[in-house]
Amino acid sequence: ARIFNGKVKKNQTVMLAKSDGEKQTSKVSKLIGFHGLERIDIEEAKAGDIVAIAGFEALDVGDSLVDPNNPMPLDPLHIEEPTISVIFAVNDSPLAGTEGKFVTSNKLKERLDSEMKTNIAMKYENIGEGKFKVSGRGELQITILAENMRREGFEFSISRPEVIIKEIDGVKMEPYEHLVIDVPEDFSGAVIEKLGRKKAEMISMTQTGENQVRIEFEIPARGLIGFRGEFLTATKGEGVLNHSFLEFRPLTGSVEHRTNGALISMENGTALAYSLFNLQDRGVLFIKPQDKVYVGMIIGEHNRPNDLDVNPIKGKQLTNVRAAGSDEAIKLIPPREISLERALEWIEDDELVEVTPKNIRLRKKILDPTKRKRAAKKILKGVLMSVLMEFAMFPTDKGESVSEYVSKIIDMIKKSKVNYKLSPMGTTIETENMQQALDILHKAYKELEPYSNRVYSTVKFDIRKNKKNRLEQKIASIEKRIGEVSK
Repeated sequence: ARIFNGKVKKNQTVMLAKSDGEKQTSKVSKLIGFHGLERIDIEEAKAGDIVAIAGFEALDVGDSLVDPNNPMPLDPLHIEEPTISVIFAVNDSPLAGTEGKFVTSNKLKERLDSEMKTNIAMKYENIGEGKFKVSGRGELQITILAENMRREGFEFSISRPEVIIKEIDGVKMEPYEHLVIDVPEDFSGAVIEKLGRKKAEMISMTQTGENQVRIEFEIPARGLIGFRGEFLTATKGEGVLNHSFLEFRPLTGSVEHRTNGALISMENGTALAYSLFNLQDRGVLFIKPQDKVYVGMIIGEHNRPNDLDVNPIKGKQLTNVRAAGSDEAIKLIPPREISLERALEWIEDDELVEVTPKNIRLRKKILDPTKRKRAAKKILKGVLMSVLMEFAMFPTDKGESVSEYVSKIIDMIKKSKVNYKLSPMGTTIETENMQQALDILHKAYKELEPYSNRVYSTVKFDIRKNKKNRLEQKIASIEKRIGEVSK
């Protein structure tokens, strides 16, 4: 506690004024001061001192200790509400329990309970099956908790950070942040371009020194997920980034996500240099020789947008024939170091970060490649695009927007939380990422919308009740299929 006014003595009677208005009186049984890193018992403390006080059952941040005869409590502190949440879960990978000391859901729950008593800016809820939804002010706050737990011997998995969506008066609202960036003028263009793709709106840009500018933005909180690493790269480590919660605003469109796919192990075992040497051309690796791998573990970033299953444990085929000079020297590029914060920024919705005291690994939620592909083919192959095109050619007689029909379909897909495959106009698009799939739908609709009347006049599209009924029946059948899959 910090003393702002007056003084306090040991065994003095004081009043505790809580932030909710409750008041209680007690004695200061112990007064502890600080000398460097040492704690010392003291008899009296005055304004400006920082002390520890014993004598009350519970003291919360924002409470005031005041004179009972003249109570003048300080204004309660405003704690910013959480804007981002992740799922902490029991580690269920093939290597689970081999490196950590605390691996059960009970141990996770006890640790999170103790954290919430001291860290009032964070909240958590038990969602069952060994999973806990932890909410905080940002990725950094959550990764600090995860790193502390890792060093204490805990083993667990973390999902991709998601923003907390609220519904206010029937409108879905998302948190917005006030972002302040100090950056060398030479890098300002690259930073503005990147933030533009994240739906950020520039508020001001001022010169703060020689070749130095300060730029202020208003940006959706989900646009900041994964941006810190990009920002440091774009500014060559010379930029400074700060953000604070602004307000909740109506949900905007999708923001840019990771563009590259993942290299996924298709075998259990130990990675070999010979195999990794041949995989280097496929992308950037996250592992080195002799690292343990398992089926579904992400071992690198693919050069292309799609995920690729690879074999990192394949050894060289040996023969008893000796040929001079036939062996190629194996030269491996050092792997990319994956920190906890970088891992959370990198993963997508269908991926997890596996955290142990010794290692940080990336993996797919569904480890088995066959089951992963089966999950991607469960729903809506080409039928969605055909319905979308029919609606684009369907001028409504009541003045309704075509987007209402399309939005209905998109909302159904969002609620179902399943992956799918599209085959629009002969081009096959495969994705296991829901956000990418929704982006495809939005882009297709935006391209078709301006041509709805032109297409109608060209093909002489006949509008009859039975045609409208057929479209409604098609929507109903799609809704039914989505419901079956989501169950």
